[in-house]
Amino acid sequence: MEAERTALREKRLAAREAVQQQEIAVARDTERRKNAESELTEHTQSVEDTRQAVEQLDESITGLETELAHTEALTGREQTDAEAMNQKPAALDAELGKARRSRESAQEAQTQAMLALQEAEHTCDRLHRDKRRLLDDCETCRKELDGLAARQSQAQAEINHAARDRETAAQAVAQAENDVAQAKTRVETAETERAEAQRALKDVQNETEAARALAEKATERQHRQEMSLSRLESEQKALNDRLWDTYELTYAGARDTYAEYRRGKAQDSDDSDASGDGATAPAESADTAEEAVTEMPPLPADFDEDAADRSAQEIRDRIRQMGSVNVASIEEYAKLRERVTGLSGQRDDLEHAKRDLETLIAELLTHMRTVFVEQFGILQGYFEETFVRLFGGGHGEIRLEDASDPLNCGIEIIVQPPGKKRQILSLFSGGERALTAISILFAMLKLRPTPFCILDEIEAALDEANINYFADYLKEFSKSTQFVVVTHRKGTMERCDTLFGVAMEERGVSSMVSVSLKDYQ
Repeated sequence: MEAERTALREKRLAAREAVQQQEIAVARDTERRKNAESELTEHTQSVEDTRQAVEQLDESITGLETELAHTEALTGREQTDAEAMNQKPAALDAELGKARRSRESAQEAQTQAMLALQEAEHTCDRLHRDKRRLLDDCETCRKELDGLAARQSQAQAEINHAARDRETAAQAVAQAENDVAQAKTRVETAETERAEAQRALKDVQNETEAARALAEKATERQHRQEMSLSRLESEQKALNDRLWDTYELTYAGARDTYAEYRRGKAQDSDDSDASGDGATAPAESADTAEEAVTEMPPLPADFDEDAADRSAQEIRDRIRQMGSVNVASIEEYAKLRERVTGLSGQRDDLEHAKRDLETLIAELLTHMRTVFVEQFGILQGYFEETFVRLFGGGHGEIRLEDASDPLNCGIEIIVQPPGKKRQILSLFSGGERALTAISILFAMLKLRPTPFCILDEIEAALDEANINYFADYLKEFSKSTQFVVVTHRKGTMERCDTLFGVAMEERGVSSMVSVSLKDYQ
């Protein structure tokens, strides 16, 4: 706000200085106008005197012609001396020629006076236009000064408001620092709880690893048992088939037969107890075989061996599909979850930044469109004023081809020089197009003044009358902008402050020449 206030103060001083310069220019132009009016009065009086002299000469010539006619009449009626009469007409003719030459001189002087009068009238008109323009510029500067004063008051109010906002911000900062301290305390507590949770998680992971190891051992033991069971079932089936193929007996029938056989053997052993102890060994062997047969568990009546095989195969397939056990899956899950969380946050930040950029672009386009349309309207007014000033009348206009899309559409230039009809720029001559382009250039310089400008033969296509208009306007504009003009036109060089050129006094040797014209104006 202080910087803006300083800038406003500088603008106000610059505007005040511009107003003073405009007042000085108005005073100078007023003096020039008074001098021109005095010259106009003198030329008017001179023209009137010349007219009276011409009238008197005409009267004298008329009198001389009347006297000559009268003399010739008298010569015809009276007989006078021939020599005297011949001398008198010669003298009258000489006097008549002298009077005619005087009348021609007076007419030439009258013509010169009329030309001077027209030049003075043209100068007066130009001074009147310059005076009106300068008065308008003074009024504009006063309005700008009033606007600057209002903006200065507004800036002071904004500075006060900014001071109050700064105090509020300081209070908010203090509150935020307090909140940050409390947040740090909560973070430390959360870190402690997190460490405890990590230790508990580590214990749980250790227990999980132990349980997983036990499960693996149990699974391996179950697999071995399943393989043993399968082998035993195969052996049992082979034995059952062999028993049926050999003896045409089932397992139950063979068991009953064997039991009867043992009972028979026992009966025989009871009958032969007296024969000695040697018969005891077969009985013990038979008892051992009976116990082995008796200890074998019988199969259930509704046992489906094929279904059991299919179920075991499905279980083995499911275990195989589960793959090997990954011990570090929990840590990998935590890392992946943390990475997903970070990437999700980055995605949200990018989407938010994208929305902010789109909003900013839309606001910038709206602001650009508003500023461009406003400045284009001001430029149009400056162009019309500059066009009338350079052409000495007429009308110039610039407008947008599509007012709904001012940032992308083209610009049409429609002008009407004095004495011609209104049409587009491309239908005019080269000089008229060049002068129109110069009008646009000066209008842009009015809209955005620059301290320094270089013009490279922009008036080359103009005629002498338009050169004078251009040079006068350039001279007036040079009060606020320094111009460096590359030109070969006499009218432009006559109105410059300093001339720089290159001369070749000797063949192949160039030298710089400079002339200051300020002391000769």
